[in-house]
Amino acid sequence: MSFHGVSVKVLVVDDSAIIRQVLSRQLGLQDGIEVIGSAPDPFKARDMIVELNPDVLVLDIEMPKMDGITFLKKIMEYKPTPVIICSSFTQKGSERAIEAMAAGAVDVVEKTEAGTMVQELSKRIVTIGSQQLTAQIERSRNQQTKIYKKTDRIAVNVDNSVIGMGASTGGIQALQSILRKLPSHIPAIMIVQHLPAAFTTSFAKRLNELSPLTIVEARDGERVHAGTVYIAPGDQHMEVVKVADYLKVRLHEGEPVHHQRPAIDLLFASIAKAKGIKSCGVLLTGMGADGAAGMLDMHETGSHTIAQDESSSVVYGMPRVAFEKGAVDMVAHINDIPKAIMDWVKTLESAPINGPIQRGMN
Repeated sequence: MSFHGVSVKVLVVDDSAIIRQVLSRQLGLQDGIEVIGSAPDPFKARDMIVELNPDVLVLDIEMPKMDGITFLKKIMEYKPTPVIICSSFTQKGSERAIEAMAAGAVDVVEKTEAGTMVQELSKRIVTIGSQQLTAQIERSRNQQTKIYKKTDRIAVNVDNSVIGMGASTGGIQALQSILRKLPSHIPAIMIVQHLPAAFTTSFAKRLNELSPLTIVEARDGERVHAGTVYIAPGDQHMEVVKVADYLKVRLHEGEPVHHQRPAIDLLFASIAKAKGIKSCGVLLTGMGADGAAGMLDMHETGSHTIAQDESSSVVYGMPRVAFEKGAVDMVAHINDIPKAIMDWVKTLESAPINGPIQRGMN
C-alpha cells in the first residue's frame, strides 16, 4: 500500500542490464513502490540522484568506474539516502557486505532467484521508505556522543552481570555506534544481529577493530567474560546458561523464531532465566517483533531494559512492539544509549539480582 497516496521512489543502480530490467519491471509492479529510474554505474546514478531525489537506492557492490562501497560513502557524505545493497555474496564477499553496511547501507539482499529477490527487496523498500530515513540519517550524523578510550575505567564490579543486545535492519550502524563508545571495563555483552551465516565472522572482526572492547563470534560452551562482546553466529541460536557461579554460551540450531535464527527472543529469555545475575537488555532498530517477548521476560525478572527511539531507528518495528508490551524501562536515541548503559553499570553495586518482582508498587 502507498503512504497517504505517495509511493516510495526507488532508483536501481547495477551494471547488469538484465538485473536493471528485472528489478525495474518487477519492483514497479509492487504496491507502494515507484521505480523512477535505473543507472549502470555510480556516475550516471549521481546525476539521477540529484535530478530525481529517490527515497531509496538499490545498489550493487561490484560495478565499473567506481565500486559500490566507495559510491555509498560519497552518498552518505553529500546526500544521505537509505541504501539497500543487492549483490551476489560469497564467503569472501561477505566482508564487502559488512563494510557496506558499516558505511551506511541499511540492509542487504542477496541476488538469487528473481521472485525471491524481488519479494525481499519489496518488503524492505516499503518498510524503510515509510520511515522517511533520509532526514533520520542526517540527524544522526549531526549528533555527537562521548567516545570512551581503552584507558577509561569504571570503578564498579562488572562480574556476574551481562548485557543483552538485539538488532535487525539498520543494526550494523547502530551497534557500531554503541560499541565504539563503551569502555573496556564493562559487563559481558551478548549480541544477536539478524545476518546470514556467511557474514557474522566478518562482522565481529570489523567491530573488534573499531571498539575498545574485545569482540568475537561466540563459540558453543565458552565461558562468558566481562569486557568481551559475543556475536551470535549466523543460523545458530545463542543463549546464556548459568553454571555454578558463571555464565557460558549455548549455541544450537533449533527452529527459527519469528522466522529468525539466531533469534533475539531466545537470547533475552535465557538471560531472564539466569538467576543470581544483574542484567540489562537493549533492543535496537529492526523489522518485526523479535526481541519484544524476550525483553518482557527480562523486564519482569528485574532487568533494566532500553529500547531505541523512533527518530533514530532505521525501522521502528521491534522496539515499538517491546514498548507496546510494557517491556521497556527507557526509550533513548541511538546516540544516548551508550550513556544509558553506563548509567546502569554504575548502579550495579546496589542493583537487585534477577528474580520475580512485584509491579505497580511505589
